[in-house]
Amino acid sequence: MFDPVIFRFNHPRTGQFLRFFMRVNEMIEKLYIMWLRGKITELQYQTGFGNVTADLQVGIDCTTKAFNVNRRVNGKYDPEDYIKKI
Repeated sequence: MFDPVIFRFNHPRTGQFLRFFMRVNEMIEKLYIMWLRGKITELQYQTGFGNVTADLQVGIDCTTKAFNVNRRVNGKYDPEDYIKKI
């Protein structure tokens, strides 16, 4: 078991992103348990895992793009612009 993690954020959309991340984690856990119990095949598990993590990858790509300092004009950082990109 892992120690609890505390997330602190100052924008509601950040909370939405974290809740999305937690839902993805729960779905992967459910898929894994179903596979362990024999309720789904290995192929179904791999397909489901790929579909779920593909959605997560979209969020990760948007976050990476938003944090790319080279794309900022004169080093400007606008939190609203960042949130829109996520």
